[in-house]
Parts: sequence; C-alpha cells; structure tokens
Amino acid sequence: MLLNLGAHRSNMVIWGPEAKLFARDIPYGGYNFTRDIMRRRQMEWVEAEQHKLDFGLLDNPASTNVQTISMLDISEKTTEDSIVEEVRRSLRFYVKEAGNSDFRKLYLMGGTAKMKGLLEYIQDKVAIPTEMFMPFINVEMPEKFQNKKDPQLALAIGLAMRTE
Repeated sequence: MLLNLGAHRSNMVIWGPEAKLFARDIPYGGYNFTRDIMRRRQMEWVEAEQHKLDFGLLDNPASTNVQTISMLDISEKTTEDSIVEEVRRSLRFYVKEAGNSDFRKLYLMGGTAKMKGLLEYIQDKVAIPTEMFMPFINVEMPEKFQNKKDPQLALAIGLAMRTE
C-alpha cells in the first residue's frame, strides 16, 4: 500500500502481483495538521506551521505544559485519527470487494509524511508494518544529490518515468 500525504489531501493506492488495483483520495493533509495546532495552541498560521515542522505530532521538549496535537478536545477528531479512520475504512472495503487481506507493508510518501511521530502513529493504529518510501533508493544519482532521498519526491520520479 502507498499513502501519499500531501498538503491538502492524501492518496491511497493498494496493489499487488495478483491483487486488484485500488485507489482513493482522502481529504486530509498537512494543512489540516496545521489547523489542529492553531486551534489547540491558539497560534497564528506561521507559528503553527513552524511548530508542525519542528515537532510534528510530538510536543516541544522545552515546554513545561506537555500537550500533543492528539490531545484536542474529545469532541474533535484529530487529523491523524481521521486519516487512520479513512485508511481502515478503505482496507475493509478492499477486503470485502477483492477478497484479499494480505497487506504486507504501508509506505508513506509526500511532504506531510516527514512529520515527526506520524509514521509511528499510523503504524500503531493500522497494525501494518509502515515505512517511509524513498523513491531514489535504487537510482543512480550524481554525488551532489546523494542526500536528497526524500519521500516528497516520489511523485516527481513517478511522473518522470511515464512514457507519455
């Protein structure tokens, strides 16, 4: 499975050698995480975005009042919970329609996938081994780009590989 976590939405794809192809959009992305931080911490957009980049789902270790994004009001569903719920719903639908439940790995990609704590959170809630997808892992690259193994570049390499 692939889960592309973008800025405004996420895309999920399930495929395998003898499995039906399944794809769907999930209407949550990095923007929604920033909104959660803004609401919870009463921050402006720029501050909340920086907090997301610095700490992700984790809390600032220098803070005396420990509160994670996941500690939003109980009546509000967090973005990470909404994403996990949609992934689970998609998996149930896929199993019902395709009759296949052999999910071996979930790969995260996209800019939001780099958010600290998100990979571990999704893996824990979905109970499927989860890894960051590194698109250039088996691609020869000039030395100056060797450190650019970034899950955000998966879309770019996919488009570059198209025949059209």
